[in-house]
Amino acid sequence: IYSGGASFSAHKQLLATLENTSPGQKYSFYEGFLRRGRPAFEVKEAAEGRAVHPCDQCGSPTSVGLCSVCRFKAIVAEGLAADQD
Repeated sequence: IYSGGASFSAHKQLLATLENTSPGQKYSFYEGFLRRGRPAFEVKEAAEGRAVHPCDQCGSPTSVGLCSVCRFKAIVAEGLAADQD
C-alpha cells in the first residue's frame, strides 16, 4: 500500500517491537511527542483559530468532537451492525 521507500512500515514495526519488549513504551513515546509538540500545536491553533482539546470519547487531542480514530471506529461499528441486519 505504501511506496517501496516509505519508512512508515519500518517505524510501525519498530514501535511494535519496542512495545513487545518494554510494555508501555509506545504510550510514553506518544505522550512525549504531545508534550514536546505542544508549543508548535499552540502556534498552529492560534493561526488557524481551531483549538485542540480532548476527544469526547477517548481523550486524545483533536480539533473536533471525536478524534479521527474514534470516528473511524464508529464507521466500522456501524458497518458491522448493518451487516448483521
